[in-house]
Amino acid sequence: MTETTTEMTREELEAELARRETSEKPAEQADRTTRERSAIKPQDHKPAAAEIQIVEHGGVTFEVTRNVLDDLRTLDMLERGMITSSLRRIVTDKKFEEFLEKNPGANTEAAAALLEAITDKVGAKN
Repeated sequence: MTETTTEMTREELEAELARRETSEKPAEQADRTTRERSAIKPQDHKPAAAEIQIVEHGGVTFEVTRNVLDDLRTLDMLERGMITSSLRRIVTDKKFEEFLEKNPGANTEAAAALLEAITDKVGAKN
């Protein structure tokens, strides 16, 4: 079996090395930061736009995902009667506090109405 090898002379190697060292970066990459040049990372934790549902209730606009009531912890809270805790989990603490501020006389019925508005919107109502 015959092996074919290509050997470069020292001068050719030095010329190739010099060419590589002096070659300039493309202009578009020179102006970009390392973060901008790095590979795009998947946004696994962001729900797709079609999954987000807008619920307006009590003067507050909530964004909830279509499968918000599929979460086992949330379902467990609801089963135990922990409505306000489950609402905080569904709409975030910040939005729940905004709801309380805009509805100072809110009670259990208000919480149930908010939960019903959410279930109507996400199609989870039986």
